[in-house]
Amino acid sequence: MREPVPFFKAVLQRANLLLAVGVVLASVAGIAIAQEMSVESLPDDYTPKERKQALALDVYRQNIHQEFTHFLRKSETIRHIKRGKLPALDVNDFDEVPDSLFFTNRHGKKKLSGQELKAGPVQGSSGGPRTGEWKVTKGKSGGLSRGMFIEDSGGAKFLLKFDPEDNPEVASGAESVASRTFHAVGYNVPEYYVTYFSRDQLRPAPGAKYYAKSGFKKPLTDEGIDEILSGVPQTRDGRYRASASRLLPGEVLGREEYDRRRKQDPNDPVWHRDRRTFRALRVFASWINYYDLVPQNSLEVVESVDGKRAIRHYIIDFGSSLGSAGNLVKPDMYGFEHMLDYGEVFKSFITLGFYRKPWEKRADEIPQEIPLASVGNFDNKEFHPEKWKTQLPVYAFKELTPADAFWAAKIIMEFSDEDIRTLVETGEYTDKQAVDYLTLTLAERRDMIGRYWFDKVSPLDEIDAAAQGGNLSIRFVDLSETYGFTSAGDTSYRYEVFDVDSDGDKENSLASGMAEQSPISLTQGQWTPSGTNIVEIQAKRSASGEWLPPVTLEISQAQLAGIHRD
Repeated sequence: MREPVPFFKAVLQRANLLLAVGVVLASVAGIAIAQEMSVESLPDDYTPKERKQALALDVYRQNIHQEFTHFLRKSETIRHIKRGKLPALDVNDFDEVPDSLFFTNRHGKKKLSGQELKAGPVQGSSGGPRTGEWKVTKGKSGGLSRGMFIEDSGGAKFLLKFDPEDNPEVASGAESVASRTFHAVGYNVPEYYVTYFSRDQLRPAPGAKYYAKSGFKKPLTDEGIDEILSGVPQTRDGRYRASASRLLPGEVLGREEYDRRRKQDPNDPVWHRDRRTFRALRVFASWINYYDLVPQNSLEVVESVDGKRAIRHYIIDFGSSLGSAGNLVKPDMYGFEHMLDYGEVFKSFITLGFYRKPWEKRADEIPQEIPLASVGNFDNKEFHPEKWKTQLPVYAFKELTPADAFWAAKIIMEFSDEDIRTLVETGEYTDKQAVDYLTLTLAERRDMIGRYWFDKVSPLDEIDAAAQGGNLSIRFVDLSETYGFTSAGDTSYRYEVFDVDSDGDKENSLASGMAEQSPISLTQGQWTPSGTNIVEIQAKRSASGEWLPPVTLEISQAQLAGIHRD
């Protein structure tokens, strides 16, 4: 295999990273090369440590500890001052994320069929809870929504969560839609179903416990089940509706860390804040308004993967997405500021309260009554792709680079209006207006995300290079034109070709020029057929008149050998 020039060459960023997994980290130039990962088995003598799920821990660590202590990380502070953000370290030569136990590119790589979008992670299972008697094994504790754990008539285990009394369908619909969207994007999620049941199906399991409304843990009886169901909306025929998530098989280790990694896991060599798959969660979550994206809503599970014992990483609990907040509709502020947002507090303080926050402006402009109870509080008024925030700050999201965001936006733009409707219909909304509204709102937000992040880089894709008769043709598509954000002819491109020295560093400029469209043609003398060249291409929109950051290509022996956007 041809050896990449040092500009694209990978070296270890940290001494304790494991080379065996095929992920090679960034050089001083900041380029990462990651080959397709083969799963490595956990060491026989390694017993993974369980991480507890605790919302209070997340609130402390993310709102207080990390917000202040990251300033004390000397090496990172110096790096930010000198070079800015570090490019993602889990990407390959062509600035794509290889499939792994964290992420499998699905819809962005090959469009899923309507049936595949509807199925989500379901693969050959019997679907949701089977009819018949269900044993309630315990009441749900933690989180905002009420629920219970059950074992259905076939022995399958599920967590049931219920909708708020005044907004039937809002939480259960959001979980179904959001979980399947995240699965189609590429993340691992449990199976979620909208399910209906009657009260007489439920029986307390021997030894079951629950937390009563008094706050004390008590043995679960029929009266306890009635207490859990009190205030849960019922359908016209007297049944209950719930979101049923199948419990994951394997050894559950608890929460994920969005910052650090498991040092003993050979499939987890990169600090999570340096993974594009974690950074880009912010962009994907902004699309479906999954504002409660916190480490508590994740799981690490030891499973058998290709016959090997390995840890798979899951995103869970989508009840606080779209317009839902689990046991109520989404409060106005979420999506616009953190639970404890120091920046927003400072703005209000320094202006003596006269500063009007975006969500306050939005609240003034829309009716106080929720027009569609099953949708909740979800629209695009005052939505801004870069300013959207999760309920708690996440350190990895602050490391998001334009290249990371472009990658995520590119995947989101692969979802057609029909794809979005298919996903929304899995929410089983009884009101067709809810389906129409959510489809339109998500499609509009998709375009807002694509348009914004495509303007932060030169959004060139499907790049290829081919030599013929001593000339080199570089072809590409401009995604802003592909999706109608700009018109054909409204964009100009400029390029510059560089030779490289004996160390592979960019050296002499061999050629430069302008092009109005693809392809860019290089003639003899403008490039090195038997060697290596670096080609930088920039796009400029006639409306703004500004050149966007370049796409950097490595051309080696007349073939495209690498793409870099940071």
